[in-house]
Amino acid sequence: MTTSRVPRSLPDGIRDGAAIARLEQENEQLWHAVDSHATVDQAMGVLM
Repeated sequence: MTTSRVPRSLPDGIRDGAAIARLEQENEQLWHAVDSHATVDQAMGVLM
């Protein structure tokens, strides 16, 4: 899995502004979930 947050070029066929905005929002939500998961794992380690 790559951890780079560097913007990449869009895949062929993705040119619609609404689709791009939706994908960017989904990407941010996924990064937030990954960060949150790491925090929860650390907290569980402290409690156990």
